[in-house]
Amino acid sequence: MNPLLCKEYQQHVRSLLMLGLPIIIGQLGNIITGLADTVMVGQHSTAELAAASFANNVINAFIILGTGFSYNCTPIIGEQLAINKHTAIGGWLKNSLMANFTTTLLILLCLAAIYFRMDWLRQPQELLPLIRPYYVVLAGSVLFVMLSNSFRQFVEGILDASISMWILTFVNALNIFGNYLLIYGKMGLPELGLLGAGVSTLFSRMIMLLLFVGVFLYQSKYAPYRKGFIVTPLRKAYWMRLNRIGWPIAFQQGI
Repeated sequence: MNPLLCKEYQQHVRSLLMLGLPIIIGQLGNIITGLADTVMVGQHSTAELAAASFANNVINAFIILGTGFSYNCTPIIGEQLAINKHTAIGGWLKNSLMANFTTTLLILLCLAAIYFRMDWLRQPQELLPLIRPYYVVLAGSVLFVMLSNSFRQFVEGILDASISMWILTFVNALNIFGNYLLIYGKMGLPELGLLGAGVSTLFSRMIMLLLFVGVFLYQSKYAPYRKGFIVTPLRKAYWMRLNRIGWPIAFQQGI
């Protein structure tokens, strides 16, 4: 093989690994966190495990749909990065946050409708007192997931995926530790059982958003993107394009 061609292939493989491995590690952390949740809740109470299974399946279905929608800005950011329009990328991030926010409102309306008609889903009556508070807390965390997704797609779109990997790894570890404290009532904290798992998840997702915002605001390498974020107004054309890209991906992911 031509040495120059071989070197070019090696560079492409290295670039793909540098982009892909952090994403894989971040996703793996989410899976491990879900497994830890299941194990700890199941050890505390089998009834709580059944309640968690129902609530998680409902909430996660909408989170998956919302996450698919949030992929809308990734190809746009990649397109702008290729032509070195860093200021424009900041503008797209700003509009992506607004698009994800409005989508979150739709998701929360759907989740509220399910909450008030939960009896239609014929869950055992003895599980409803466990399901309802956990469901509400998890639903409250959806906004933080969706806004974090905008920042996550931004950093991955500019080929800085290691940032999201480290944030997700820290947040997942925090979530697991919080589960241990709040499910079992350790270190002087109340024993909340299943609700404790929900509170830990909500808190960790709030921290995730704060970390993404902090990195964006204070990392010097993001200065051109911050400028674009500030000077670019919310535009209907941007919002429409994000929706045209996002909804087909959302339904594909959700289905």
